[in-house]
Amino acid sequence: MVKFRLRKTGLRRTRKSITERIAEYFARRKKKKVEEILMSIIRREPITVLPIKPTYTVIESYYVYEPFAKVNIVTIPERGGMLG
Repeated sequence: MVKFRLRKTGLRRTRKSITERIAEYFARRKKKKVEEILMSIIRREPITVLPIKPTYTVIESYYVYEPFAKVNIVTIPERGGMLG
């Protein structure tokens, strides 16, 4: 009697994490700039980035990703008191 041993072939598909997918994307697209790749992966809303002048009044301030990203909501008197 002959016994056969079945080997597992690595053909079973598993779900990849987002970091693995991004790493593969970077490996395939080495020639593109990092900004272009990130912009194609992450959909972003247009934002306005202005330096805070002494004439601005800060309404609210909070960290998005402490201590790296902070948001300041201010009024801009030069623009009729609009929020910025």
